[in-house]
Amino acid sequence: MAKIKINCPNCGKKIPEYASKCKYCDTRLKPGPVSEPAHGSRPHFIQDSHQTRVTAACIGDALKHLEPVFINFSGKNLMILLTPSHVQASPKGPGLFVERAEFPFDIKKGAVSVHADHWVKSGYGQKQNFSLKILESACKFPVLDDTGSSQEVNHEVVEVALPGAASLLTKRSVTGVSQEKEQRIETACSCDRYWFSIPRPLFQGDPRYGSVHLTQNDLKLTNRTYARQFASLNQINDGKWLNRSDLKKRTGAWLAFGVGMLILLFSLMDVFFRLEGAPRGVTANIILGTLGLILFVGGFYGIYQVKGEPV
Repeated sequence: MAKIKINCPNCGKKIPEYASKCKYCDTRLKPGPVSEPAHGSRPHFIQDSHQTRVTAACIGDALKHLEPVFINFSGKNLMILLTPSHVQASPKGPGLFVERAEFPFDIKKGAVSVHADHWVKSGYGQKQNFSLKILESACKFPVLDDTGSSQEVNHEVVEVALPGAASLLTKRSVTGVSQEKEQRIETACSCDRYWFSIPRPLFQGDPRYGSVHLTQNDLKLTNRTYARQFASLNQINDGKWLNRSDLKKRTGAWLAFGVGMLILLFSLMDVFFRLEGAPRGVTANIILGTLGLILFVGGFYGIYQVKGEPV
């Protein structure tokens, strides 16, 4: 008997009726199997075609509210489009000893440009074409499906800005605006802006979701159950979970590394510059330098050894 196939509600491609996720566009069709944590049950998550459309609409709505502003650039009034004021910056990172999952993260991988401004910049007799972009991240955040109303969860657009190839602000071009707006102008004139659509409960630190922190190179989540779902959805295999003990060891290793570096520098500077108040004997410098080297190497090794557990 021929296998029955259905159409993916998002991309329309033919897929087996029993599939839990479309192999062409990664749309989740229904809650998939998940492993249970050590204690109690946990909610499943969904990322179906409806939720994908909600995410796209969230980014699209923010694009409709880009704020035009004119700045003085090379003697001309140039219009730039600012990030809307309701678009959020990434939440602050977790406290020093707050347990978290850490994922290596390339913010540029898979990002899609949703807006670009192009300019010509003159200098030294040459003209240079460059652009600054707004990009939608390929990173997906699951929505919990334990209340029967998860499809109605609102999203926040979060922005992470990275310096672009060039800047329009060669000198102070904007005056008479608030500090918040001035910051948005500087970002629009000098950075590529990466936008993430994040479930509002995650952005607000709902205990079921935990909290999130984004940078150019890593992503942190403080709820281990949610972190596992995030890793499954984004097919990430190298995330690590750091408990309090791991974080204390890493903090101590960084401290030893820093102190060792300072002692080594102090000892070397005494040898070459004969600093006032520094030990002047050769033996003292050897002892001091050896101590610094031990702390420096030991701290570096300790940082490397704190690997945590698989998420």
